[in-house]
Amino acid sequence: MTESTAQILLDTIQSVYQASRTTGQMSTEAKNHALEAIAQALERFAPEILAANQQDCELAQAEGLPNALIARLKLDANKLQGAIAGVRQVAGLADPVGEVQIKRELDTGLILQRLTC
Repeated sequence: MTESTAQILLDTIQSVYQASRTTGQMSTEAKNHALEAIAQALERFAPEILAANQQDCELAQAEGLPNALIARLKLDANKLQGAIAGVRQVAGLADPVGEVQIKRELDTGLILQRLTC
């Protein structure tokens, strides 16, 4: 991995971390709206996504990657539709942010709680 690739990955990781902190503070309705927007974007850009994946698979094969790895990389319309359905299913789940996971009274008036964030 080149230094520039490593820096790009590090920058991306930091951006994702910041986005996760922001997302955790959003309302459930806003999160579900964002998930639906993601699903719609995946549907709208499906032809471009599938074409780019085809190019990636061809490049991987030309570079001699193992067939097992290429098979995992390959995305077809059915897999993409499954991913889109999965995004929509996540929106249908209960929002776990702020749920009490553990609540114990350690001493009189001293309560320990663990909340999801």
